[in-house]
Amino acid sequence: MYIVLGVDLEGHRDVLGHWVGDGAEGANFWLSVISDLQARGVKDILIACMDGLTGFKEAIQAVFPKTEIQRCVIHQIRNSLKYISWKDRKAFMADLRPNMIACILLADHFGVNPNEFLQLAGWPALKVFDIQVTSAENLPPEAVDVAKDIARISDPGTRKMVTEAIRALLTRYFE
Repeated sequence: MYIVLGVDLEGHRDVLGHWVGDGAEGANFWLSVISDLQARGVKDILIACMDGLTGFKEAIQAVFPKTEIQRCVIHQIRNSLKYISWKDRKAFMADLRPNMIACILLADHFGVNPNEFLQLAGWPALKVFDIQVTSAENLPPEAVDVAKDIARISDPGTRKMVTEAIRALLTRYFE
């Protein structure tokens, strides 16, 4: 069974339909699915995220030519794993876990608490995000400067050591 999910410009999600295939789906099947969506009122598709199903990309572009096609990240990872030896897969998957900065940037983009993304990626929640700070304008300029300086450290290990040192100093100061 194939399920098509849609997200409109306001962020509302909806199941647009579901189709049962026979295992031999190709361009004609996908063209009928996309044509059915169009007939039921879909006017345009901004981004289509899909796996590598044969003919699906071509069907979308035939009906909605301006659609941006993206390969689903999960399917990209699964496809990549076939090139990784079994003994190296655990380390490979650990390296794929989103870093904390990416989680925080995504949260900022979507306007949600960063702890939601951090926990989804396997990181612990950070107490700092439980404090309601609406913007850097509410922070002392020195704190903003320090945060920017830390963000410029390219090596993650060094960045972590610097952050831990600052945290230790602040903990001693505020005890």
